[in-house]
Amino acid sequence: MPAASAIVGRDDELAWLQQSLDPEAAISVLLSGDAGIGKTRLLRELTARAGAQGRLVLIGHCLGQGGQELPYLPVTEIVTRVQRAAPEVFAEVAETHPRLAELAAGGGADTATEPARLAEGVHALLGRLGHRKPVLLVIEDVHWIDDSSRDLFTLLLTRGFAEPVSMVLSYRSDDLHPGHPLGRTIAHWSRLAQRLDLGPLPAAEVRRIVGSVRGDLAEDEVAAVIERAEGNAFFAEELTMAAGLGEPVGADLARVLRVRVDQLEPRAREVVRLAAVAGRQVSHDLLAAVSDLADDELDEALRAAVSHHLLETTADGYSFRHALIAETEYADQLPGERRRAHRRYADALRTDPGLGGAAALARHAAAAGDLATAITANLEAGEDAMRLGAPQEGLRRFERALGLLAADDERRDWTTLRAATAASQSGDPNRAVQLRRERLEDPTAPFDPVHRAHLIADLVMDARATEQEIDALGLTEEAVGLLGPERDQLRLWVLRSRVQALVDARRYAEALQLGEEALALTDEVGLPREAGELRAILARAYEAGADVAEQRARLTELAAELDGTDQPAQIRAWHQLGSLEQRVGDLAAALRHFDAGIRAAHRMRRVWAPWALDCALLGALVAAQLGDWPGARHRVAVIGDPPPQPARALLEAVPFGLRVAAGEGTPAELSRLRQWWSAESLLVVLTAQPGMELFAREGRLDAAENLYTDALDTLNRLWGGHSLVGIRLSAVLLGLLADAAATAPSGEWDRLRRRGQQLRRFGETLVTGSEASFERGGAGRDLVGPEARAWLLRTRAEALRLELATGADIDAEELDAAWAAACAAFDRDGEVLELARCRARYAEVLRARDPGSTAARELAEQARVVAERLGVRPLLAQLAADRPASADVLTPREREILALVAQGRSNGEIGKQLFIATKTVSVHVSNVLAKLGAANRQEAAAIARRRGLL
Repeated sequence: MPAASAIVGRDDELAWLQQSLDPEAAISVLLSGDAGIGKTRLLRELTARAGAQGRLVLIGHCLGQGGQELPYLPVTEIVTRVQRAAPEVFAEVAETHPRLAELAAGGGADTATEPARLAEGVHALLGRLGHRKPVLLVIEDVHWIDDSSRDLFTLLLTRGFAEPVSMVLSYRSDDLHPGHPLGRTIAHWSRLAQRLDLGPLPAAEVRRIVGSVRGDLAEDEVAAVIERAEGNAFFAEELTMAAGLGEPVGADLARVLRVRVDQLEPRAREVVRLAAVAGRQVSHDLLAAVSDLADDELDEALRAAVSHHLLETTADGYSFRHALIAETEYADQLPGERRRAHRRYADALRTDPGLGGAAALARHAAAAGDLATAITANLEAGEDAMRLGAPQEGLRRFERALGLLAADDERRDWTTLRAATAASQSGDPNRAVQLRRERLEDPTAPFDPVHRAHLIADLVMDARATEQEIDALGLTEEAVGLLGPERDQLRLWVLRSRVQALVDARRYAEALQLGEEALALTDEVGLPREAGELRAILARAYEAGADVAEQRARLTELAAELDGTDQPAQIRAWHQLGSLEQRVGDLAAALRHFDAGIRAAHRMRRVWAPWALDCALLGALVAAQLGDWPGARHRVAVIGDPPPQPARALLEAVPFGLRVAAGEGTPAELSRLRQWWSAESLLVVLTAQPGMELFAREGRLDAAENLYTDALDTLNRLWGGHSLVGIRLSAVLLGLLADAAATAPSGEWDRLRRRGQQLRRFGETLVTGSEASFERGGAGRDLVGPEARAWLLRTRAEALRLELATGADIDAEELDAAWAAACAAFDRDGEVLELARCRARYAEVLRARDPGSTAARELAEQARVVAERLGVRPLLAQLAADRPASADVLTPREREILALVAQGRSNGEIGKQLFIATKTVSVHVSNVLAKLGAANRQEAAAIARRRGLL
């Protein structure tokens, strides 16, 4: 546990304590919080800082339940500490207050007979110490304080100090039940001292604790610890260690949680154990139905549990103060006890369904061994969840039913279909595909042509949202063959999937012909909502031979017709319309359409369903391109339950990219996202560029190059060919190589130059290949839209910059024209950050020829405004480094030597050429480095070239 003792997430509280406990004043603070919340660590940090500031720190502890046997325990600890640390002061005060000496020598029994005199002595001792230097007195765990010490500290708080003597007294707020002896005292102390109550830590801080204890837990394990710890630092550590051992709750944590339960009388303890079988919460009526106690006996037992801070009252029942208390009490019961309790709950719920929903009945019936009831209740609970727009809960319920159903149960096919639908709507199309595939490929499953056709139809539709390969044409052909003569809903679903497969295979004529039949069938079977989905699918077929205006008109008509209805097809229509505008470069229009899709998804409670997730992601991406970073983060913010992986990683990828652009982000974040690359190609697109920039910023150019190669290989494998995304990644890598070349040894230049030439040729090939594909009837020339062409121009400009940085002779006008073209392209495309980056590079090019260039100054200022607004620190640093400098900064001799340094000459070679001593050359070189702010000779040469000094 390398960092378990470090304070985490209490910066505000620590700052408040330091400010409140002024070293020049006498201030008292009561520090409260639940057990394990972090009081001790906060005090440890506070006392360490106080000691470093020159304060005398005195710490006393109250232990367990030993107060009656050991009076004045914390006081004895403090007095003994003073006797050892300041013997002369102690001796001086003890002369007039002899009880102090007796206490320090262990004479507690005698001192107890004269508490007033002892209190006077302690007050005098602390005051005398405070006269010499500020004192901080800390008493921990006063919920265990003995009566004598409690009275003594009441006197100290009441009298206060004229000297700078401050006190902090900490206690567990969850231990102060109504009958606790400290209860009234705390109320009195609160009028004499300031108060600070430690609340739960935020989830991000709990994550830090988990990482400090164990850095190798999977993300789902980390998330589980965060959820169960509920902001408690000690719980987080114990749960993390238990997770590593495969235990639900560690022994130390369980022991802490059971303490207060063990303090209850037997009847109350049994009620708590019975409530734990229900889970975190239970209604009063349900608990009363399963309890054998009379109403007044039950009320008395519950009142005791509430007063001991084990249970809290809710609107209609009770909730455990912490879920781990319920878990621990449940785990402590014997299997037979648990089963009998679950049976009582199941019987009560079956007798009176109003006591709880189907989900509760399913849980208790399964635990009681009543599988028939559990299956039926899980299916009912799953349908309830789907009606309420909670597909993730629906998936859990349907999958539990599948786990209980026999292999030959006729309900397995239908349950599989419902589970897969729930998985799809909850943002987990991979799970949806897996469920259907497993059922279709199960050799023991009874053959049912109706269910098989239905499974195939849904499989083909959902597989499109994954990277899983299926034979869509072959499967849909089989499904059509399984249909009977009925013109019903199933035929419509199968035909829809066949149309989709034909469109994806670019067999547009067949798709349109079959699509017309399917559209006619929607009227016959009375399912007009299916017509919208079919028209959205067929839009792709119509687009194949249409220009952009015709595509836009058709999609706009469809989206407007579906807008405001309850048809999910409208989300797809808005997505396709937004994607069209994105391809042609109208980012503002694209964002409006993606946002319309997001709004429709929220209205229909399909936030993570197919097309809805893409609307959120693409909307965030476009918002980021337009320079609305807060809007981008908002569009992918998770409210409520997050979707499963890899959808969750996709939502995290957009803010990760923004953090890297701002100069933040870590390789660990990239690694967590990268593990899902093979499952989601869009994740590669979103994270490859920021990942490369992150590695290059750390000086790991080789890692950036490897990431580039891995990204293209992954996309090639998933998409079956190189993507135009490769143009952007090639341009980014070229820029990183050019940056590195500016400070690289000249021996590296040839390799860098050759690599840059390869990247430029690759980008050019991607564009020509895509255009050739269009001529052969491929996906369409619009695929090589304004964004791709802007990145191609950037590729050419970065390639020339790399050539220049590696010593090649570059035509100045060609370089100027290349960067001017790249700037103009990104200006037209509307990508705010990339335009700013281009302008910064263009300014550098212009300044190299003319240090006083007005155009360069204007371009740099435009880039700076954007960088400051977005908080892009790397770009701001680059602009600062590229500020024009006058050649007058260097003497004529220094400029002469700098020119030779830039040629790669050594000090000795320069000395011979200029007929001066090598030592003199060394002095001049050092001066040049200092004036230019360069770390080495290569960097000095690069800076000189950028500033036009050569």
